[in-house]
Amino acid sequence: MRNNLSEKNIDKGFDLNKSDWTVKRIALIVVLTPLFAMFMNAFVSIFIDIFIVNPTPVTSLKEMGERALFLLADLGAIIALTRTYMYMVVPKYFTSMRVVRKYLSHKDLAELLSGEVFIEYYLGEPENKKIIRASKQWICVNGTYIPKSMILGLKRRTPDLLSPNEDRYFTTINGKIIPLGRWGKESSALMRQQLNEIMPDVDFSATFEHLISSGYGRDLKRWFNEAITGKEEFMKFVATGVADQNRPSPGKY
Repeated sequence: MRNNLSEKNIDKGFDLNKSDWTVKRIALIVVLTPLFAMFMNAFVSIFIDIFIVNPTPVTSLKEMGERALFLLADLGAIIALTRTYMYMVVPKYFTSMRVVRKYLSHKDLAELLSGEVFIEYYLGEPENKKIIRASKQWICVNGTYIPKSMILGLKRRTPDLLSPNEDRYFTTINGKIIPLGRWGKESSALMRQQLNEIMPDVDFSATFEHLISSGYGRDLKRWFNEAITGKEEFMKFVATGVADQNRPSPGKY
């Protein structure tokens, strides 16, 4: 499971730079903005002309198909441009701070991670392995940094009733759901075992997963938001997993 050759210092192995606004990014945004405006203006103008200003009756299925095809093609271009535009506009470092944004600045997170050494681990079967990175106090999943003390357990979702696969997520104590990956249901036991080796202090059992869903997770989130209100309290919790207020016990659930 562990790749001994993948040990990296956070400064060398990870990109936490805030410099996403490169010349290339700005240039692409300058190009995309008028394209987006042009396609949006065409869609709105044609829609208004066809259905409001000049709602001429459709005389044939061919004419109806031509109108629908043009509008759908224009709408598809708008959606594609919107997705690309948002990818360019939203800096990548937002992803890295998804769990801790309420408590830390980007600079705070970079300073906390500066002394951490991350090691890559493989989850699942070799033919469908997912990579997570772990240090003494942190986990990195798809670019999102999570304190180990905030990981509550696992959550699963089945894409549909007939699917042989399950989507797996980390559940954090402040209520965030972080995607891990998709595996076959038969790989569940192996994946739990691997996670227990990486984080022996976290209960990844199916029993505890049901407990989280039963209301314990909701109460823990409420407790955490009341107990951890500032940077100093959060950093203490990251280091120790302990807060000044008593943590709810799972015994009553």
